[in-house]
Amino acid sequence: MKLKIFPIIVVSSLAFACKKKHDVTSEENQENLKKMASSSAEKPLPSVQSLSSKAFVPDRIFYKFDDASIQDRYSVDLKIQAAYLKTKLLENPQAQIVVEGSCDERGGVEYNIALGHKRANSVKEFLIKEGIPAEKIKTVSFGKERKLVEGTSAIAYLQNRAALTKVESK
Repeated sequence: MKLKIFPIIVVSSLAFACKKKHDVTSEENQENLKKMASSSAEKPLPSVQSLSSKAFVPDRIFYKFDDASIQDRYSVDLKIQAAYLKTKLLENPQAQIVVEGSCDERGGVEYNIALGHKRANSVKEFLIKEGIPAEKIKTVSFGKERKLVEGTSAIAYLQNRAALTKVESK
């Protein structure tokens, strides 16, 4: 009889130990998320604002290294942006659309400013083709001077090679 109960006790102990380990990991993950959230709240990312607080509207697209052409996969995001921006301009005819081009930290300052302008202008041209009036869109390049994400990893570089679209209400 004792031999039949022994495997049940072992399996129960293992299951409890695994659950306990999972709970600790889950608690650690929650702590890490809280730390990350508080550190990002202390240091907000510059100019990163969602185009819409009620529905998901992508506010940026990303670029390949040393490139300013819009990849096909971002065409849908830009079409969503354009549709949203049209409604915002109807609601507020004085609003201005700003497209900010940026680069990762590699390369010279002047080169990255020029590349940031090309990236912002590629989005502007796309939005114009989608029916947004050209006079409503202004572009600005921050080159590598205004990072969207801190760091020197491949992911940080990718996130900094972007064009960010915002609406300025007047």
